[in-house]
This record gives sequence, structure tokens and C-alpha cells, in this order.
Amino acid sequence: MSRKRRHLPSFKEFIMNWVAPIVEEICVGMEVTSYESAEVEF
Repeated sequence: MSRKRRHLPSFKEFIMNWVAPIVEEICVGMEVTSYESAEVEF
């Protein structure tokens, strides 16, 4: 009985075959009621 090995794509093949994700907006009926200050601490 012979077993076939799965072909594992190389990194280059993986990058070349990559498909960008699809972005969708979904209306959920919410709103922002308060905001936090964006203070940056060093």
C-alpha cells in the first residue's frame, strides 16, 4: 500500500496564492456615548 504525501507549499507559493480578506460593514444600531482620552505615557 503506497501513501501519497501531501504537497506542502513553499513560502513563496503561499504568499503568491494568498487572498485578501473581505471587509463588510454590519449595522448593529449602537453609538459611542463616552470617549477616553488618548494620553501617552513614556
